[in-house]
Amino acid sequence: MRQKTKAGRIIVIVLAIVSSIALMTCFVFLVKADYMPAALSARDHVEKTTRHNFQIPKIDAPGTRVLESDGLTIDYSNTDQAYILVTNGTDKDVVVEMYHAETDEQYKYYFRPDGTPRILPLQMQGGWTMSVFKQKEEALFDEVGIIDVDADFVDPLLPYQMPSLVCPYNEGSSFVEEAEMLSDEAVSDEDFIGKVFGYIGARGFVHEGDFAEINNTPALYADFFDLDNVVNTKTGLCGDFASLAAAMIRSRGVPVEIAWGYTDAGRYHAWVSVESEGVWTKYDPTSIAVYDESPGQSEIDKWTETRRY
Repeated sequence: MRQKTKAGRIIVIVLAIVSSIALMTCFVFLVKADYMPAALSARDHVEKTTRHNFQIPKIDAPGTRVLESDGLTIDYSNTDQAYILVTNGTDKDVVVEMYHAETDEQYKYYFRPDGTPRILPLQMQGGWTMSVFKQKEEALFDEVGIIDVDADFVDPLLPYQMPSLVCPYNEGSSFVEEAEMLSDEAVSDEDFIGKVFGYIGARGFVHEGDFAEINNTPALYADFFDLDNVVNTKTGLCGDFASLAAAMIRSRGVPVEIAWGYTDAGRYHAWVSVESEGVWTKYDPTSIAVYDESPGQSEIDKWTETRRY
């Protein structure tokens, strides 16, 4: 009888231990479930996967629709991808004027004779008229040609996800590599956007120069933006900081519009609007870069946009 009782007690103890382990396992599971981070929600998982799998668009020149003239090549085969590729292989400056009939918006770009392919952005769908001029003398330009372009994007958000001469970047850009690491750490698009601005705010950038004097003009030089130099020297204009923020965020597939215009105080400035979950939010990358803070949405809403990229 004593042996049976002892054996019975051992069985009871073992069962109690097993039950305790099971209860603890359930408790741990419940605790984990209760504090499960937003990264594991269905939507955020999709967002993170999208950012992880996003490939920077390949820029090419298939040559199906081209304007060529003595070393100048303008390939407008990819208007459905929201860009035109311009290569000035001449020995003179080239000017391209873009006019969008539906909105009456006009953009003018100077291309130096450096033989480098430059990505001219198409900001909107619809009909564009592209007028091309080549420098003849100091201030004289001859017309090379006029082209009517119909832009029908495969995705309406493409203009705000592509690299361009205003937002230049590629896979080898140091800040693109940084953006990828920040994306890996982020639990959602919103978290990723915050991390990018946190990175920019912590770099200790210095604002140098007058953006109005350089860019509040009828034309923009296509090689004006050098974002790697901005990162390396930690100096730039508001346009540089807006383009840097846009390039980092766009490089992971999150749409960003670059806006140029005037603050409510009449100062010529550049800022960005970032899309997340169908909502566009405005930020001032310059204030973040220099002062590590940004005006509120209601304040930026007072600013007037005159150009968008």
